[in-house]
Amino acid sequence: MKIAIPTVDGIRVARKFEHAKGFLVLTVITGEIQDEELRWNSQNDVPSSDDNLLDTVSDCSLVIVNEGSQGFLELLESKLIPFIHTREDIITNIIIHYLENECRKESNTLCCP
Repeated sequence: MKIAIPTVDGIRVARKFEHAKGFLVLTVITGEIQDEELRWNSQNDVPSSDDNLLDTVSDCSLVIVNEGSQGFLELLESKLIPFIHTREDIITNIIIHYLENECRKESNTLCCP
């Protein structure tokens, strides 16, 4: 399973998709991270459209978002790419919390302490 997290610097999650300079994409197999890659946006590190962002995560099974433009979230839904929300800002914390609670998700919200 590939999980994408929008980021501004590879450390923090982008607050909104419009601010994302790229995505941290993790390959998770049986609850462990097997691979990690940063996929930077090609045009001046600023996404030119929601479609460009969707191309970046089209092979992912899940996108973890902090906030996001409603248009991009609707686009994810239309392409059947699931997403969950988090209030956490630090990607490492998001990953740890997601892996610990993966089997207990009951909504599309990931609650980080």
